[in-house]
Amino acid sequence: MSSPAFFVFDGDAFTPTGWVRGPWGQTISGNYVGGLLGHVIERDAGDAELQPARLTVDLFRPASLTEPVRVETAVVRDGRRLKLVDAVMTQAGRVVARANALFLRRGEQPSGNRFTTTVTMPPVPPLTD
Repeated sequence: MSSPAFFVFDGDAFTPTGWVRGPWGQTISGNYVGGLLGHVIERDAGDAELQPARLTVDLFRPASLTEPVRVETAVVRDGRRLKLVDAVMTQAGRVVARANALFLRRGEQPSGNRFTTTVTMPPVPPLTD
């Protein structure tokens, strides 16, 4: 059995499904907007030698649940040690969100001792009705 899809990809656009409904009417919840932007960035510009280090998402206006969205990516910097990628999500020709992602080259852990500290967490409080 397959999992329900959040978006259906038709070649150049992503059509939202009911699973991405936000709390305010016929809108896409922001966490799904960010997830789709991150997915497309990794799909278009990901590299097995690079590790995602940061994803920043800016939400400009609510994205409608009733229209497809398009995501375009651009590599801003592709260096020896890092890659910076921008993405823009549009709907009906209007920008609804943008994101940028920083990827860092994977490497070996340096030799020597790593700093660690012991942290004692308080017990989890019991659940109450």
